[in-house]
Amino acid sequence: MVRVWAPEDLWTNAKSIATASGIDGSKAVLAFLRWYTGEPGAQLPEPATRKEPDRA
Repeated sequence: MVRVWAPEDLWTNAKSIATASGIDGSKAVLAFLRWYTGEPGAQLPEPATRKEPDRA
């Protein structure tokens, strides 16, 4: 097991999006790494549709 550094706001946003998509943040990162390294059968996680927050 290793630790990967990511800015807290990026991780929080990614985790929220992953949860809304029915997967936890760690599993989304693992799926990406498996795809990125070319593991047989690995699939790239579905990217989120970015929604900018309302600026009031």
